[in-house]
Amino acid sequence: IDGSISVWDVATGAEARRLTPPPPGAFVHALAATPDGRVLAAYEYGAVRLWDAAAGTVVREWQTRTVFD
Repeated sequence: IDGSISVWDVATGAEARRLTPPPPGAFVHALAATPDGRVLAAYEYGAVRLWDAAAGTVVREWQTRTVFD
């Protein structure tokens, strides 16, 4: 497990894109997608990030508090 998010092409069964959350090695705790699959929301410890699934880029990020802060 490397902390990345894999986007799969359901027609071919092949991995279409791999999204690596910053910082490298971050662990994704929760993931959601918009109904059209264009945007992914990922919760990583201390941050929520919105991803453009096609481009593989972070389009928005919010820092969050944790129980350890």
